[in-house]
Amino acid sequence: MNIIGRVMTLAAAAVLCAGAHATLADTAHAGDAKTRDFVLTITGTDGLTFTGACQLRTAEGTVEMPLDGVVPEHREVRGLGLKCVIEKAGREGTITVEVMRDGKVVSYNSNSGSAGIFNVSVR
Repeated sequence: MNIIGRVMTLAAAAVLCAGAHATLADTAHAGDAKTRDFVLTITGTDGLTFTGACQLRTAEGTVEMPLDGVVPEHREVRGLGLKCVIEKAGREGTITVEVMRDGKVVSYNSNSGSAGIFNVSVR
């Protein structure tokens, strides 16, 4: 086989290997997206108000969830990921934000100061 033939053979093999690698990487990445059970619990001083919103990522897209409410609050959702911004509206009292994923606590924050903003992002 001449030099040009060898170069062409090696180039073709490299293209095939690169294509197989890209396919395997895409498959692995797609397999990472797993539907999970999330539980958002907001506790603290009874009657304390808060405001905020969550975005639940699902296979079909993003679902907006407003969170204006009063402690305690409990939400159970199912999706690929959960992202929330929660702000303590009252000046006095304690607020605690906890997120469980598939039965395990994955995020926990508490604030007893005069103001508090919580950013939670789990998948």
